[in-house]
Amino acid sequence: MKKAFEQNYKLRDDPRVTRVGRFLRRWILDELPQLFNMLWGEVSLVGPRILTPEEISRYGRWALNLLTVKPGITGLWQVSGEHAAHSLRRSPGREG
Repeated sequence: MKKAFEQNYKLRDDPRVTRVGRFLRRWILDELPQLFNMLWGEVSLVGPRILTPEEISRYGRWALNLLTVKPGITGLWQVSGEHAAHSLRRSPGREG
């Protein structure tokens, strides 16, 4: 189980999820708090995901850029498809 988590950061049959939790996830009710946060202006619909302190160090000089914008419920990759996000990373003049 530890190996599967370290590989994907997810567990297919997570033993910590209760029956109530499975119900909430199945009917997507577990996403309601994020919707409320968006309505209250704490997060945006599309933006970078919230970074942990360990992740921030991986972004080097770009970390401050990510920390100056509101995090998003979803990201560019999800809303525009793999090809669009890939083309942004490879734009002339952008390091990445």
